[in-house]
Formats: sequence, structure tokens, C-alpha cells
Amino acid sequence: MHCDSLKSITLNDYITRIEDEAFYGCISLKFLEIPQSVIYIGYNIVFGCSNLDALILEDGIERIALYSARPFNGAPIKKLHVGRQFDLASSTVFKGHQYTPLAEVTINVGAIDEQMFSNCIIQNLRFGEKVEEIATNAFRECTFSTLVIPQNVNSIGNGAFYNSTISK
Repeated sequence: MHCDSLKSITLNDYITRIEDEAFYGCISLKFLEIPQSVIYIGYNIVFGCSNLDALILEDGIERIALYSARPFNGAPIKKLHVGRQFDLASSTVFKGHQYTPLAEVTINVGAIDEQMFSNCIIQNLRFGEKVEEIATNAFRECTFSTLVIPQNVNSIGNGAFYNSTISK
């Protein structure tokens, strides 16, 4: 794909699949919104998108069957919003963002899966009102600027924050 000047993508509700490396190398891409109609996301869809500011996974997405461990690998996502009914077949979706930090993350799902964000650098993490459970190793070996766990969280799994640090 020749997409050097593409800056913003809002996919329509007719899109159900995003194949491997769909936006590979779109170096000017700053904004990507994935609608609730998407049921499949391939491998490294934003790899090389070195200016990606915002990735929005729309509220209402019920399940994305991820057949790759890290579909959002290789992009320095500055703002990430995970909608309230989001469910993932692969729990390691954002794992390994230690080289491309996540600046602002808003999570509004019922449960945060095992290792979903392990080995990440997250500067500003906000939990929405729907978050009730943080699974085993969900944020294992992460670095946070700040971390506040709200009162609506009623379960934190084994090692959920194992070897994680808070840096200022």
C-alpha cells in the first residue's frame, strides 16, 4: 500500500476484516478508528505507522478473533481507547509495547485478560466504570507514570502487576 500521505482512517461499518499488515508503513497515519463490525484483525496491521497518535476500538465491539499475538505491534500509539464490550480471543493484544510506549490508555471493559498489556510502558492509564476484573499477569512487567485502581475493580489476579514499576 502506498500511503505516505494518509493521515486519518475511520473505517465504515461494512468492514468486518482487517488483514495482515493492512496499514503497514503508513508513516503519516495519526488516527485509526476500528468500528464494532470488525470481527478479525490480522498481524501487525499498523507496523511502521510511526506517527500513530490514536487507536480507537469502538464501543460495542463484542469480540475480535485475533489470529496473531500482536496486531498493533510496531506503532507508538499515543492514545488508546478500548470500548466497553470488548472481548479478545488473543489476550496478548498489546503485549510488548515497551519500545513503543502507550501514552494514554482508557480501558472500559468488564475484564482485562491475562497478559493483555504485559511488558508495556503506559504513561497514563485510566480504568472505566465497567472494569471489574484484572486477570493474572495482565500488567506484568509494565512501567507506569501513575497507577490508580478504582473501587469498581473487585478482583485482581495472581501477578497482575508482577515486577511492574511506577516511574516519575
